[in-house]
Amino acid sequence: MGAPEQTSVTQLGYLGIGVSDIAAWEDFATRLLGLQVNGRSPTGNLLLRTDDYHHRLVLVDNGADDIAFYGWEVKDQAALDAIAQRIRDFGIEVSEGSKEDCAERMVLGLVKFTDPEGLSGEVYFGASRDHKPFVSPRGLGPLVTGDMGLGHFTIAAADPARYIEFYTQVLGARISDYIVLQKGDVELKLPFFHVNPRHHSLVINRKPPGTPEGQPWRRLGHMMIQMQTLDDVGATQSLFVADRIPCNQLGKHPNDRMVSFYGRTPSGFDIEIGCGGVRIEDEDTWQVQHYRAVTLWGHTPVVYPAEG
Repeated sequence: MGAPEQTSVTQLGYLGIGVSDIAAWEDFATRLLGLQVNGRSPTGNLLLRTDDYHHRLVLVDNGADDIAFYGWEVKDQAALDAIAQRIRDFGIEVSEGSKEDCAERMVLGLVKFTDPEGLSGEVYFGASRDHKPFVSPRGLGPLVTGDMGLGHFTIAAADPARYIEFYTQVLGARISDYIVLQKGDVELKLPFFHVNPRHHSLVINRKPPGTPEGQPWRRLGHMMIQMQTLDDVGATQSLFVADRIPCNQLGKHPNDRMVSFYGRTPSGFDIEIGCGGVRIEDEDTWQVQHYRAVTLWGHTPVVYPAEG
């Protein structure tokens, strides 16, 4: 049985990224992406602002170059309590966020848990909204967030079926559609999940085939941020090209219809930067469908000529 909508998570509020070169990340986030540094947390993590929230990205200097934690927002304390109980009923231990935990995330209430894939998960309410205007180092407007949250991220899961069950039955995410791909003898059916009008806030993939038993793998496939205009996206892609950062041409996906490109972050995973895209406005009329391609056009790699 699906989770009642009134106690579902409402948006992807923030992501914590473990990095090995925080100086490179700060330059990348500000100069290329146009994000605003908004101080450091009490434990020294670098906070990056994208809109009127105090911060949406948290850079943790731990050398992991992978996801450190995620935070899903809920409406209020009652919704937080209901979600926490569903997590416990799923067989996962939940800890109440301490005063120090809430100060670290700048929220009013917080619960913490280790999800079925071993990732650090958080659900919270009462995020801090900054009273000062967002100021992009590139002169961009705020990212497209609002009722849709930060953007989306993809997770490579060891047990995708169990992870899907956790997100749908416990956190209340809904499947938007699937992309089905044939990789040799293996068929991949990738589910895209929404929790609000954004077409998807999460994609669940499977761990890389051939990963030796017991060997870790990068869990974060990519993350996405949405800019206001095609000009913003195109100008950003030009900055990647000028720096010869691995990236691809603009392209359009068949399911969310977003025009975007992917570029390499200092941590080695990709960030998708796009604009436009489908909004799911009416749950009652939305129909789950599937697609057998990842792009309608574009998204081909940029090939840089050899230097010298």
